[in-house]
This record gives sequence, C-alpha cells and structure tokens, in this order.
Amino acid sequence: MCRFSNRSEKKLKAQLVQRHMVFIGDSMIRNLFHAVSRAMGEESAGAYDATLPKHSDVSRTIGTTQLEFRWAPMAEDALGKLQHYNNDASSALAVPDVLIMGGGAWDRLHSWAIADKEHMALKRTLKALAAEMEKAKLHGMPTVWVNPTTINTKALLTDEKRENLKETDMQQMRELTAQMGVWLA
Repeated sequence: MCRFSNRSEKKLKAQLVQRHMVFIGDSMIRNLFHAVSRAMGEESAGAYDATLPKHSDVSRTIGTTQLEFRWAPMAEDALGKLQHYNNDASSALAVPDVLIMGGGAWDRLHSWAIADKEHMALKRTLKALAAEMEKAKLHGMPTVWVNPTTINTKALLTDEKRENLKETDMQQMRELTAQMGVWLA
C-alpha cells in the first residue's frame, strides 16, 4: 500500500508546525526548497529576481516552520555546510529537524574530467560527506539524499554541459555517490 498522499497547504502547515528544515545543495535542491515553500502557501517562492545573487542562501519562516536553503553546488561545499550544522549540534544549539541534501551535477562538470587526482579527491570528499551524514543522525538530524534528476541533454545550454552532463554522465555520478556510501547515510 502506498503511503504517499497529497497534502493541502493547511494540512502541510499543521504537520510541519515548529519544524526546522534545511536544504543543502545545488539548484535542484533550491527548486525543492521553493516547491516546499509554495506547497506551504508562499506564492512568491522561486520567483525570479534579477537583483538578487543567483547562487545564494535563502531563509524563510512560514507560520512557525523555518525553512533554509544553503547553496552548496559541489560535494566539498555540502560537506562544509553539514560540518557546520554538526558543530552547532554538539554545542547544544537548536538543530534542524531534517536535512535534505543533494547534488552531483557541478561535481561532474567541474571535478570529474579534470584529472585522476581530482577524481580521487571527489571520492574522498563523498566518503567524508557520508560519514558526516551519519554523524548528523547521531545528533538527531535525519538526512535525506536526493539524487540528481534525469538530464535532458538537448536542453542543456552550453557545449561544455552537453559534453559533461549527459544523462549517462549523471548516472555515473549517481553510482559514485552510492559507492561512496552517501545513499546509506
């Protein structure tokens, strides 16, 4: 039996009352942050504003629910943000109720093809990320890893992206995150 169901704005707000959700990742995770915000009634969530930096953090409170998006396009960025939350948790500051994380496209685009040395560095970073996700759970912060969505290669805007972010390339990235333990964390 499937336990997924559509939740109205009112029901979603009631279920997330006094919760703190943190989204850490790239633009895919930012879009998920905005989708949750819209589902909770924030109609302007995700609206384009050319006066704001594109790659920045966003925080909002809807009712009594605190939502945060932390821009972390690469695994090393996500690792740093997660370490920050883990350090706060050890100092008894308020910890998020859930960490929703994801990424891979920027790592694939900027680290994968450079050199084997970089490839090994990415593997070490992903292993460290998995360990840090486990640590977050010990601090009472459940983590969710969201895999990159399917890539429509023909829709990519640059030759570099069409060459390095094809669906087959992203599948390799998904497999690497699984091999390094990120999915198990």
